[in-house]
Amino acid sequence: MRGEEILGAIVKSIEGDATGTIGANVDGSTSALKFARGGATAANLSQDTALAGAVSGGIALRSLVKGGKLASHNANSDEKAVQSAGITAVNKLLEQ
Repeated sequence: MRGEEILGAIVKSIEGDATGTIGANVDGSTSALKFARGGATAANLSQDTALAGAVSGGIALRSLVKGGKLASHNANSDEKAVQSAGITAVNKLLEQ
């Protein structure tokens, strides 16, 4: 996955993607912003048709949002590790 692909997937998100959450199986048209919003079960998200750039972009976006819920169910308080992963993803994106 290259930074240009991740950034391209983020840029292709449309304004309407900022509202609502994923309620069904993802497909090739699911945007990075929708992935960042989340809301679906693991079964909905683990589809072969999801675009890698959109998934990666969603992870990068979600890690940047203050109060993101990537580590919200973690009893071990690994928020710093999650933030580090997000920072690494964003740095890779910006290096390209």
